[in-house]
Amino acid sequence: MNESNAKKLETIYVKIDADVKERAEYVFEEMGITSTDAINIFFRQVINTSSIPFKIKVSKPKRIPISEDYDNYI
Repeated sequence: MNESNAKKLETIYVKIDADVKERAEYVFEEMGITSTDAINIFFRQVINTSSIPFKIKVSKPKRIPISEDYDNYI
């Protein structure tokens, strides 16, 4: 591959809980992929779906107070 066809790669630095990283890397190893592969898969799915590719659920939804200023919350 010559330089004009080479893809430009970016580096992302992420802070993550050590236990979460270790447990996820175990799963990735079982799947035969690296953390880098998993992140690339995630980013490609974001592009393909124009969204986060899984459901995100808030454990305790924030309630919006109903008042005379209701229009300010919309």
